Amino acid sequence: MITWRWTYYSSNTYSQLLFNKEYIKASDDMKIALIKEKKRFRNVSILQIATGHLPTWWSNFSYYKDVVGPFFIFRFLLLPVLNYNAFVNLIMSEILANVYSFTIIVTNHAGDDLYRFTDHVDPLSDDFYLRQVIGSVDFTAGNEFIDFIHSYLNYQIEHHLWPDLSALSYKRAHPHVKAICKKHGVPFIQENVFIRLWKLKDIFVGNTSMKIYGK
Repeated sequence: MITWRWTYYSSNTYSQLLFNKEYIKASDDMKIALIKEKKRFRNVSILQIATGHLPTWWSNFSYYKDVVGPFFIFRFLLLPVLNYNAFVNLIMSEILANVYSFTIIVTNHAGDDLYRFTDHVDPLSDDFYLRQVIGSVDFTAGNEFIDFIHSYLNYQIEHHLWPDLSALSYKRAHPHVKAICKKHGVPFIQENVFIRLWKLKDIFVGNTSMKIYGK
């Protein structure tokens, strides 16, 4: 939890960016090959970087030069020169930011009541929208204070359905999405973030497992 933005999140988001760039300019045959390779490299963690088990689109040099390098140098080398207490505050704030972001992001993607998927579907297809609902959860929501302390990620299902909408739009869409899911018998899960954190813990330690879609 205290390192996940460095050890998992930054490398995975950058890997997706590089993959998209390669996919856009690739030929049809190459696109098929890239998709097959993407299935083998769903994640790119710091462990894979260390061992060299990486996809063809990945670049260690650009990752350190463009992503983690500038942030690390500015935040943890240049700024702390000014004051030792500032350095301690930066370290503590980094730990807090990691724990906070982990709690409100990872927890709404895991649990024995959620599905994980072993294949891809076409974007904006019927199955795509279904998967966004049954593969994530919403947290407690409904007023400005609760929404703010969750960084509006308590509307995770709505965020997955329409990733380019504003936070206010997620709030407005929330009751309509719940009603549509109820009408059609689609599971719409909404629970407190700490309940989801406990369910995530159970997944981590092997007490429970996520459902596999289609089985």
